[in-house]
Amino acid sequence: MSVNDVGTGYTLTASASGLSGATSASFNVTPCAATTPATLLACGAAVQAGRADVIEVQGSLVCSGAAACKLRIENAPHPFVIRGAAGSLIRREDHYDYELLAAVGPADVTFQDLVIDERADAPCQAIFPVDPPVENPDCKPSIFVFGADHAVIKNATVAHAKSQAVLIAMTHNVHVSHARFVDAHEFGLQVSNVDGSLLVEDALFWHIYSNAIVLYDAHGTAASPLVVRRSLFEHNHLTSIFYQCGPPGGPPAPCGGGQFLLSGLVDFLRVEGTAIRDGSNEGFPSIAIGGMELNPPGIRDITVVNSDVHNHGMWAIYMNPNPVDCARVTVMNNELYLNGQAPNYNGVNVGNFDPGIATETGTCQTPACRTVALGALWAIPADGVSWTSNDLTSPQVSVDGAVVSTERTGVIHPAPGATVVLLDGTTEMDRLTAP
Repeated sequence: MSVNDVGTGYTLTASASGLSGATSASFNVTPCAATTPATLLACGAAVQAGRADVIEVQGSLVCSGAAACKLRIENAPHPFVIRGAAGSLIRREDHYDYELLAAVGPADVTFQDLVIDERADAPCQAIFPVDPPVENPDCKPSIFVFGADHAVIKNATVAHAKSQAVLIAMTHNVHVSHARFVDAHEFGLQVSNVDGSLLVEDALFWHIYSNAIVLYDAHGTAASPLVVRRSLFEHNHLTSIFYQCGPPGGPPAPCGGGQFLLSGLVDFLRVEGTAIRDGSNEGFPSIAIGGMELNPPGIRDITVVNSDVHNHGMWAIYMNPNPVDCARVTVMNNELYLNGQAPNYNGVNVGNFDPGIATETGTCQTPACRTVALGALWAIPADGVSWTSNDLTSPQVSVDGAVVSTERTGVIHPAPGATVVLLDGTTEMDRLTAP
């Protein structure tokens, strides 16, 4: 499958927020408080007019009705921040036919400390089952950025998005850190047309319907590659929503794919210290899922190092047919095992590359032969506090200092305000305050 089209204490500084050009003289740090849909839209108008540079979501902001929380800021005169106060939440109850938070134009934008709940029990079919694919106009992304110089997603959780959780296009520099992408109905993070920098770190992609990350037309350099590091992908591409794999002249048929997709025209990407695990297809069990999918043309200078890819029906890392302008894929010092389990994949980890494109060295092929220890917590008031992990020797979850679980993954329902910590023995992996 390929996708080539885009359809609580907080100290604001230019470097911490990712807002290049923001200075004490030019940036208004006084927040505009958004406590209701009406005040959210009023704050957006204030940013649009240059009267505010920070929108702060406070309390539980519930969106119901047509365009109730349609925050769209276009060509803001200053860099701006949309952030959440401690314990805040944006919850959309209905009307998924608009982007919830949209930023269009060259101003730097940061989304920070946000929790967005799009409701697990609200269905929305993001892609109609036709070939070529058609997006459902009633299922829009949660966060949309177009044309910015810098876009930053930091300490954010987006759950149950009806299309992409975050869609970023035509943006020079993208930085995603400590973000949680949960149960999106299309993609977790889609980024296209990046010509400056890309950094995705300490992120979780969990149970996304199609690909967890999609990169298209994204370009690094040898000196400054695009980077994905210390991130955990678990059970993504859990069904097949794209119907582009039928026989010539025959009816549309669902496609397999990889959890992490390079959709074309991606060069100088480095993936390190990352785990991609448990790829299987719940919707179509006979259709295999892979780890990292490289789709021609123009896939060059890709490095996967010190990472863990395991438990897939397809290959761990693979390239789709017709590798036009593809070269120099380096797979080095990784833990790759239990891949290629479906018929005809023959247990192969790195597969379907034409000769001379891929180089594999230093692979070990048993569990824990090379440890990639990762863990993540996330919290949605309607769902509780959840966690998952990879390669932890002694996983523990504590609530206010008391250990309540030693499972690798799970969910609990602690009292609001409780401190929840995920540990590997005595090493802290993540922490949060229960909503």
